[in-house]
Amino acid sequence: SRHNRKSKRNFNYCLTNPFQETLKITAQSFGNIVSVYGALGEKSATYHFDEYLELNTDMWASGVYFLHFTSEKGASLIKVVK
Repeated sequence: SRHNRKSKRNFNYCLTNPFQETLKITAQSFGNIVSVYGALGEKSATYHFDEYLELNTDMWASGVYFLHFTSEKGASLIKVVK
């Protein structure tokens, strides 16, 4: 259920993990870029956003994804599960 989801904090980002139909990302800075990679390292998409990004993930297959974030504050990699 939606109420059982936990937020994962990593550096300057907070996101729902695990996620189902929507992946919500909150950042503490502007000018963020997130690239989405599948479990085998294939890049599927890149998004530019400021403080908030909400992705519709209905069409994403269940499994592990890696989110690579970059901003003026540095870079980080976060593992998420659908």
